[in-house]
Amino acid sequence: MSDQKPSTTIANCQWCGREMEIAIRGRRRKFCSQACRQRAYEKRTGVAKGASRPIAERINADLTLKTADATSRSAGDDVVKRIGDGLFEVRCLAEDLRTALDDDMETAVLQEITQELIMKTREVERFIP
Repeated sequence: MSDQKPSTTIANCQWCGREMEIAIRGRRRKFCSQACRQRAYEKRTGVAKGASRPIAERINADLTLKTADATSRSAGDDVVKRIGDGLFEVRCLAEDLRTALDDDMETAVLQEITQELIMKTREVERFIP
């Protein structure tokens, strides 16, 4: 018998999208935590109407309630799309930073990526009502 760990791979949580390490053998995990599993259950069953929806849906719903006409609703959809795109860019920059750290990149490169990450995060914050 050997004391080797089972082979693992990386997958994304089906609720929050966070990366998680999963074993190659056996049933694959769908969620990174019990909280994410619970939120997915609540969404499927319609329990806890506010907390069980992803942030983009909640923002869109709030904007829809605040606006009366169709043009305002389309503006709300645009804000939600911009937030989603911005969050994707922030995640990509965070992944770039992690890769740079793993590769022992120079301090100047790390500072540049960190500065971009801060600027993009501030840009996304401006869209949140």
